[in-house]
Amino acid sequence: ARTAQIRGTYDSIRGVFDIASNWNVADKRYTLTVVIPPSATATAYVPCTDAASLREGNKPIAENPHIRVIRTEKDAVVLELESGRYSFISAFAK
Repeated sequence: ARTAQIRGTYDSIRGVFDIASNWNVADKRYTLTVVIPPSATATAYVPCTDAASLREGNKPIAENPHIRVIRTEKDAVVLELESGRYSFISAFAK
């Protein structure tokens, strides 16, 4: 199993924002946790070939009004996220 983490800050005219991302690939499952600061949005690329199978927490992403599917690419679902904390789980065959 591989585990990796990235954490950073962004100094904007509105102040310093803490942006976090953690991911893990194990047992053909990909887990991504992201934190989007207040008053911000983000674009997330989640390795997954079927948006309907992608889950946030224990629910399909379609049930979360703060997540919008922008498009599905060859190996990823591209999402627009409102501020908040998200934990995505997807099947990952590679």
